Amino acid sequence: MKQFLLLICLVHATLSAYAEPLTFQQAIALVADNQPLLDGQTAAITAAQHNAVTAAQRPDPKLKLGVINVPTSGADAYSLGQDFMTMRMIGVMQEFPREEKLRLRGLKAEIETEKEMRDLEVLRRTLEREAGLAWLDSYYATQALSILQQLQQQTQSELESQIAAYRVGRASQSDVLALRGELDVLKDKQLNLERQRNLAQAMLVRWIGDAGNNSLAAELPRFTLPDTAETLTARLSDHPHLGLMEKQIALAETDVALERKNRSPDWNVEFGYNQRGAAFPDMVSVQFGIDLPIFPEHRQNQSLASKNALLEKTRAQRDDNARAMRADIATYYANWRGYQRRTENFEKSALPTAQARIDSALAAYRAGQGNFSAVLEAQRALLELQLQRLSLAVDAARAQVQLHYFE
Repeated sequence: MKQFLLLICLVHATLSAYAEPLTFQQAIALVADNQPLLDGQTAAITAAQHNAVTAAQRPDPKLKLGVINVPTSGADAYSLGQDFMTMRMIGVMQEFPREEKLRLRGLKAEIETEKEMRDLEVLRRTLEREAGLAWLDSYYATQALSILQQLQQQTQSELESQIAAYRVGRASQSDVLALRGELDVLKDKQLNLERQRNLAQAMLVRWIGDAGNNSLAAELPRFTLPDTAETLTARLSDHPHLGLMEKQIALAETDVALERKNRSPDWNVEFGYNQRGAAFPDMVSVQFGIDLPIFPEHRQNQSLASKNALLEKTRAQRDDNARAMRADIATYYANWRGYQRRTENFEKSALPTAQARIDSALAAYRAGQGNFSAVLEAQRALLELQLQRLSLAVDAARAQVQLHYFE
């Protein structure tokens, strides 16, 4: 019984935890715990580590079995023991790549492992960024719906008042119809925002799992970022994405070094034991083989030129990526600062002015000195400003999420 009660308590605690509003920080943390892409990349690292163990080793020896010099005509046709030249053969062949080639292959495998590790860090940052942006998209739609619902409730209350006033002759039918039309417009906005919220929620679930279906916390995240874009740009050399590009360059350089070593031929040795018929003595054989790169201008030189060209391409991609990252940092900083200043302006001036406009239009209407359409227009203007203010605040947070990727 005690175990059953304990199980009930654990289930209740788990459900309660999931019922709590999902904060931005929790959503980011869930990426590491519930993301198959990270699991897959971790497996790729393990695979590269195993490959690094064998890359610098010589190939396995080869076993050879066969028959040699079997007659196909005459009295001894297809006999394996009558003709003195017929032999049953068993042999072992071992290839001996040059030591420098083995060293370079081992080095390449080690670099591959390091590259996969850098790739894991880049992937983690990318997924955290995508999850954060999805959280913000869902947050915007949720908060916009809340603002809209408040206006809907206010408009519904005004409609009921206007209907009552119309029945006693203190309001016109056009005022009642105008409010009903306003409610229809608000309903359409509500449906569109619900669509946006559902899409954003689906993407959040894509990145963090079922927890993305939870309700969201009401506060935007707070970030600690450098004061200037230059400070963040100066740290780019340590960013895992550029570190990944450096590993790709190192791989390309190793390929060039290996291609140069291909000019030095490998060799092999083969030992064989040959059994003949009972009337003839058995034999052994030893053979040595070596590669013959006799047409380097058509093979080795062309392959080397190809590897060098790929190396230059990788270096150019690294330089372009660094330039693009610097441009992104400058862009996101400009957006962040601009959205912040606009949000502050809305809060200090635009929203209070819009609210004052509604109060003035409503007072004039109640005093018989204005028409109701002015009240509706003022309400619509306030709604649009509130939604713009919310959009600016969320856009500022989006820019900060993008900047956080570069830290």
